[in-house]
Amino acid sequence: MDIPFVDIHTHQNGFRPNVVSIRSVRLGKEDIPTSGERFSAGIHPWDCETVGSEWLDSLETLPVAAVGEIGLDYCKPVDRTVQLRRLTAQADLAEKRRQPIVLHCVKAYEELITQMDRYTVPLILHGFIGSSQLAGQLIRKGYFLSFGAALFRSPKTQKALLAVPDERLFLETDEANTTIEEVYRQAAALRNTPIDTLKQSIYKNYKTLFG
Repeated sequence: MDIPFVDIHTHQNGFRPNVVSIRSVRLGKEDIPTSGERFSAGIHPWDCETVGSEWLDSLETLPVAAVGEIGLDYCKPVDRTVQLRRLTAQADLAEKRRQPIVLHCVKAYEELITQMDRYTVPLILHGFIGSSQLAGQLIRKGYFLSFGAALFRSPKTQKALLAVPDERLFLETDEANTTIEEVYRQAAALRNTPIDTLKQSIYKNYKTLFG
């Protein structure tokens, strides 16, 4: 079997040969896929004040593979109480459905970690750009960390990548103008490991969480 690349979080449309992807949908802002591709969905923290509660209700019936991206972003002028309420409502649904949660977090890690401590489903922190110390803290809490295009430009993110064990690692394209293959090549070079070895470990993580 030729092990595929895994793009755990992308806003790019459509299928690609030898790539397994989870399309991310911002409820109320992006269309639900109709082509049968796997997708996650959630009310993004940026949208918490503008997207109505009917979208939260719709999440209960959507055939999502994961709930997200959801989370906290304290750099945006969005009411923090509303962000927190949306986060916990959606995380409660994921816990009820036993589905992974894809998290977005900016300048709110202490609050996010406190709030997410009570959940037992897998937690994926997407687009990680934090320090190696923060990466270690999240790993000890059981999080999976996903890295994207920041690996091409941020020494801090590159260092953090090295702190993540194989069994807690994912890679992604998010909204970047790059391919998942390029992200893998960069991550493999930074970790000094063959791409095939990286593909094998990340695909194993994907199968563990999504079957």
